Amino acid sequence: MRIHLVPLLIFILLTTAVVLPWFLTPGFIFLPDYVWSPHIDLVEYRAHGTSTALPFVLVFAGLQTLVSTTLIQKLFLALILFLIPVGMYFLAMRYTTRRYAVLSSLLYLCNPWVFERLAGGHVHVLFGYAYLPFAVSLLHRFLHTPTVRHFGAWVLCYAFFPIISLHFAYIGAWLCGAFALTHLVNTHPPLARIRTLLLSSVAALVLVLVANAYWFGTFFGPSGTLSRFGQADFEAYATLADPAIGVWATTLSLYGFWNQNVILPRDVFGLWYIAPLVIVALSGIGAWVLVRKRDTLGITLVVLFVPILALAVGYGSPYMRPVIDVARAHIPLFSGLRETAKLTGIIAFSYALCAPLGLVYLTRHLSNRFRTPETLVLILIVLLSAGTMFWGMSRQILPHEYPREWYEADALLTQDPTVTRVLVLPWAAYLPLDFANGLPVANPAPGFFSVPVMVGENTDNEYLLESEKSVRNEHLFRLVHEIDQLEDQRAFLTQEGVSHIVLLKTGDWDRYEHITDSPILHTVYDSPRVGVYKVEE
Repeated sequence: MRIHLVPLLIFILLTTAVVLPWFLTPGFIFLPDYVWSPHIDLVEYRAHGTSTALPFVLVFAGLQTLVSTTLIQKLFLALILFLIPVGMYFLAMRYTTRRYAVLSSLLYLCNPWVFERLAGGHVHVLFGYAYLPFAVSLLHRFLHTPTVRHFGAWVLCYAFFPIISLHFAYIGAWLCGAFALTHLVNTHPPLARIRTLLLSSVAALVLVLVANAYWFGTFFGPSGTLSRFGQADFEAYATLADPAIGVWATTLSLYGFWNQNVILPRDVFGLWYIAPLVIVALSGIGAWVLVRKRDTLGITLVVLFVPILALAVGYGSPYMRPVIDVARAHIPLFSGLRETAKLTGIIAFSYALCAPLGLVYLTRHLSNRFRTPETLVLILIVLLSAGTMFWGMSRQILPHEYPREWYEADALLTQDPTVTRVLVLPWAAYLPLDFANGLPVANPAPGFFSVPVMVGENTDNEYLLESEKSVRNEHLFRLVHEIDQLEDQRAFLTQEGVSHIVLLKTGDWDRYEHITDSPILHTVYDSPRVGVYKVEE
């Protein structure tokens, strides 16, 4: 794999155009499912089991001794955004010239799917999306030249895939499997070649399983992560339709993420629908060109396109609900996706590869003086599709510092030898942080505070109320709604080892004041941002 200097500089400039405001402003990036804290605590991390992200946690924990965690977080996000176009460039260079490969990269980075996932904090999903073209490119090379070296390169690449993104490793496994099967059908290789490919597949599976065995218990165990996913998750995180065009067209236009908490490109550009119309048309022409050439990857993407589209729509359409239920019941590990709109990333992959090939076909007979304007038109279409990604998502996502009072409260708790466990209020899995533009994000308390904490596990999603029932939630429900007073719940506090209560004064914190006014609490620290209270014995 070779990359030329000019495309590399273009990708650096594209990434910089997105992330530069993050580096110019101090603080952390707060995204709904991606919240960092001033220190990375391995003990707290291990308390929740060993996940696929362990290697990243170890690396980040080591780096925090050298640089601030704010810088580590921003560099990590920048790296992922940089790798998205780089990977597609490597793959597209197998099909077209350098200029059109750069256009493929631009399409792969600047699209609504990437915009929505980044705004939602699905950073490891984006990392897997960035990694997918590398895996497909290496598999492409191995299928056409099945040497030991090429096989080793692909297996090594794929062994890291679940560590980077378990969701996209799963999606990529199906894509790569379909790619390999289509290659066998399309090329009619000799029996010896088929035997080599089958043995290589078995060896690859074994090596990938061995490399990822450290997290199997956490994910596949009787009470592991996978066991907690079911129909309610697919209901809660169903693909969200644009009412004006319906869920199918929404998915084709690469929108549909369930958590829309920012202004989207389509909200800004009145003629936004022109972009997906042009991209879909060019992709259709490009796919036709690949099929006519009997290109294996092109045939694979064409065969998979409609099934992938249907699955990506998922619970967003009543017609697809029975299909998704069958898939959950009979396709191994399908429930682990939790929401099918992740599959829209494969549609974006198809567009990025095929649309520039369609443009090449249309401009093939034009004189050179017309080709550059045609390229500029496609660039403008891309900007119309997701132009608001740049400059920190049009300054919608900017860094913010944790309040000084949070640090003071943490210092007091850390220095207090009587602290055993801290109950953090508001009791919620996601908190709207007033100091971070009120954006609801994953509760940062477990990572921020240096002492053991107990935080809410409830998302308040109407579809997840049943699956989120627990003893803790029941006790806190009774407290919040004043069915019980805190003194009535002393036995519960003792059982959970709660010695202190912290009230983060953000969101609907005033609903909890009657709890902190309890006579069995002693105020240790109080400020406009946070209060710390000790449970009297």
